Amino acid sequence: MKLWISGEIDSIVSDSFRVVRNYIEKNINNILASNNYGDGVLSWDVIVVISKDKGKEVFKYNKKNKETDIHVILDIDRFKTSDSLGRKMLLLDSLIYSVERLSTLGIYDFNNIKLKNDLHGLKEIIFNQHAN
Repeated sequence: MKLWISGEIDSIVSDSFRVVRNYIEKNINNILASNNYGDGVLSWDVIVVISKDKGKEVFKYNKKNKETDIHVILDIDRFKTSDSLGRKMLLLDSLIYSVERLSTLGIYDFNNIKLKNDLHGLKEIIFNQHAN
């Protein structure tokens, strides 16, 4: 499985989002490469929406291609006023939320509980790195 993150991002936070996205995506893909979550999801595709025009959340699964189409919304004011650690936590929380929602789509052979636990572990690692 591989994570792909894109965004519909307001220009006022686009640079800070890009930095956080690259960091989180790299770290999660390292975790995904070294763990087995089943063959149910090959491409975990997430579009993060950080804009005053929020749109709506989307949670879809393509069984044939084993890929997701997820749109999650982050509050622009919270993202804008957060520091680097806060932004990382906001993005990680939205990804954990997306995994929780995937469990409602009836995906066969996908260990969402293990993935969710591993993402919580990553949150703890990142938090501890910032605390030192």
